[in-house]
Amino acid sequence: MKTFEFNNEAITIEKTGYGQYVLSGLGISVHCTDSEIWDWCDDDENEEKHLSAKESAYRLLVNSL
Repeated sequence: MKTFEFNNEAITIEKTGYGQYVLSGLGISVHCTDSEIWDWCDDDENEEKHLSAKESAYRLLVNSL
């Protein structure tokens, strides 16, 4: 499980199987298959991919509200 912040919101991603994840935040949980979020959400080696992963996770949650 990995936790990170984006737009002052705590977001958690949990691996549930091969290429399967659950994103939690904003009071909801959603299924996700975007492995780049898992790979880059806590790895700031490539700042562009790091920010893109966090933004993608946030957008998935917002779009599910």
